[in-house]
Amino acid sequence: MRSACRWAGSVAVLLLLGVAVACGADSREQQVPTPPAGELNASAGQFRFDEGTRNVPTGITNNSTEPIRVTSAKISWDGFHWSVAKLPKDPVLPDQTAAFVSHFGRANCTARPSAPRLLAVVNGVRRDLRLHVDEPGLFERLRTSVCAQQRLDDAARLRMSISKTVVHDNGVPFYAGTVTLRRDQVPGEPVTVVDLGGSVIFNVLPQEGRRLRPVQLTPGAASLVVPIRVGPTNNCTAHTRGNTSQPFLFSVFTRTGGGPVHRTITVPDKATQVRLWGLLDRYCATLEPH
Repeated sequence: MRSACRWAGSVAVLLLLGVAVACGADSREQQVPTPPAGELNASAGQFRFDEGTRNVPTGITNNSTEPIRVTSAKISWDGFHWSVAKLPKDPVLPDQTAAFVSHFGRANCTARPSAPRLLAVVNGVRRDLRLHVDEPGLFERLRTSVCAQQRLDDAARLRMSISKTVVHDNGVPFYAGTVTLRRDQVPGEPVTVVDLGGSVIFNVLPQEGRRLRPVQLTPGAASLVVPIRVGPTNNCTAHTRGNTSQPFLFSVFTRTGGGPVHRTITVPDKATQVRLWGLLDRYCATLEPH
């Protein structure tokens, strides 16, 4: 009986010690210093190669004298629905930045957003930080564009197709193609195709002429087909070709109803991109002196 009591007493002591150790660990975790908001610099922007995406590079710079850990962060701005970014638990040393990419979703086109904030978990503590946007007005411009795209999507589906048929204009080869608008239901808002846009090394032009004459998908029409052609510009230098970062960012400019002119960015699939590179190579070879 005494042995059983001594065993029970030992268990109780061990349990108490375990609680004490656990409490000590918890208190040590809670003692990790969390810098004041003034020592955490949150910023966001969008690089040129992110154009046409929903990616917004974001960062929290540690201006304190101690390492920090940023485990999650989310932009708070009523103009968009934002996703939460999960970060690794690596320490961010003083003067270093925890960099990540924020993603926005559907736009809120009726809200009047207040100043953007960044909600982050730093050293296990939730922080509400002022967010500096590197390019003034960036978020509002993105929202205007996304709202126009949402309005277009509600009115019709836009698609650019590039065929394998080659046509020539003054010795320059082009692939024939189309820009198509199709409605899921009739009637709908009118959509006007205002203009086309290519890149530094590829032209996107109407089938005839150098500028598109605006054409409209009327409210009662189910579809609209605009013939186009896609081919090389005269920029065949190695410098131009080697330094272009967005050779296949093609554009269709539309107006839905009485809204603003909106740019829809379209990117050809990989097989079409390969065919366009080949077309460019063959055309540039004809310009080289023999």
